[in-house]
Amino acid sequence: MIKGLFRIAGLSRASTAEKRLREIMNAPKYFYLNDRVNSDYYDKTQVEAIEAALNEKILVITGGPGTGKSTITKGIISAYAAAEVLLAAPTGRAAKRLSEVTHMGAKTIHQLLEMRPPEGFQRDEDNKLEGDVLIVDECSMVDLLLMYSLLKAVPDHMTVISSGTSTSSQALVQGRP
Repeated sequence: MIKGLFRIAGLSRASTAEKRLREIMNAPKYFYLNDRVNSDYYDKTQVEAIEAALNEKILVITGGPGTGKSTITKGIISAYAAAEVLLAAPTGRAAKRLSEVTHMGAKTIHQLLEMRPPEGFQRDEDNKLEGDVLIVDECSMVDLLLMYSLLKAVPDHMTVISSGTSTSSQALVQGRP
């Protein structure tokens, strides 16, 4: 599914982003938490999503408003209590909302990658992010160039979880209204 998505994009960075995703997926997972999730608090679909996040290297969570994405995200963070979890979103408003929902610090993707004009991102393939799990909210708003920059900075051992709606607005591109 990821492969088809990037091929449709038809951009030169698409195949490179796809390659980087495959490298992350094929690298050994640092944390394997096979504990069962408390099904008294979560519904069946939420339990399945949280357990998938514990056992997969890359996970995409989609659903419309009010479908439980935030609850799943909080459950994932709780399950990874022993790990260093990074939270990011494409906009300041989305990062603030993610912080409010999770009671943890969230950054914009640009902040996480330590954007410093005019040099660019300080976090990249030579200076990887530090942590065990990366959760990116509102991922459907991230354009391919920014996603590629983010993936370059993800160390191979890191678990990457993205969430968002499948019917969200267009990806944000710097400089466009």
